[in-house]
Amino acid sequence: STYRPLWSYLYRMVREHELSNDLAQESYFRFLKAERSAEKPGADRAYLFTIATNLVRDHWRSGKVHGEWVEAEQSDDFDDSAEQLPLQIDLAAAMEKLTLMHRSLLWLCYVEGYTHAETAAIVGVETGSVRVLLSRARKRLAGICREAGIVKERE
Repeated sequence: STYRPLWSYLYRMVREHELSNDLAQESYFRFLKAERSAEKPGADRAYLFTIATNLVRDHWRSGKVHGEWVEAEQSDDFDDSAEQLPLQIDLAAAMEKLTLMHRSLLWLCYVEGYTHAETAAIVGVETGSVRVLLSRARKRLAGICREAGIVKERE
């Protein structure tokens, strides 16, 4: 099933439950409406994530940003064990401080497991740029986590 991973990806980008639901529904609608030929396995899933990424970009460009924070404890995709919850909330807040491109790249590569080529196609950059952009995203996220005290400086 692709709904849960797609919704989780969208939620990480927009941080709103209802908006994530709406964008997921619109992504599926556009995917089903598109005339596509049979391609290699996994291409449909990547195309669905491409549609979702473009919808998120359109949303941010349109100025319809609500900025509403939804408490992390209410999200179904968090591990609710007592020792993990504070770290997950902190990491979610840190991810929110990243640019949309950085969040997208980190999520697609490390959570969804897409290759650099697949990720490049989804977010609309050159394949060779993904490695550099991912490196910048990881460094930025690490800096945010250090500033917030989530992780300590290496000695």
